[in-house]
Amino acid sequence: MVPCPSALRGRPAAARLTVFLIPCLALLPALHPSGQPTRAAMLLEKVIESITVDELIELMEGEGYAVETHKLGFLQWKIEGFRCQLFIADDAEALQFHVSFGDGNATLQKVNDWNATKRFSRTYLDDEGDPHLELDLDLAGGVTEARIKDYLRTCRVSFGAWCGEVVE
Repeated sequence: MVPCPSALRGRPAAARLTVFLIPCLALLPALHPSGQPTRAAMLLEKVIESITVDELIELMEGEGYAVETHKLGFLQWKIEGFRCQLFIADDAEALQFHVSFGDGNATLQKVNDWNATKRFSRTYLDDEGDPHLELDLDLAGGVTEARIKDYLRTCRVSFGAWCGEVVE
């Protein structure tokens, strides 16, 4: 219940504003009718500027991904039965997804076609002609947990498409 205006007289402006805004915030729905978070809900979400191996494992397992720590410290992520790697930068402010194959039918033309038509990933052939796929996520300045989850989905979807368009 909002106090009547006479009860607010003499109070500091911040107190008057708080008494008014708190009930208004309760009226804001957390989700838009489309099911997506509203702008107000997103502003309240925690900002992540760095991430540890344990935090990333917890987030990924919460999404149902099969992931484990490799003895060299990076994360090994199984996608469709294939081992992919997730590297966390030394300063913990960036993630990199990486996968490569020692065989397949990748050609320079397929690699160039991929890079010309995809925005969030890159592929290349190493010195031995093996194809590699990489996707980066910069955490500097802050991202939300939802953004990291979206990055992981993008990695998974890109991997499937890359296998079909570049490797096979």
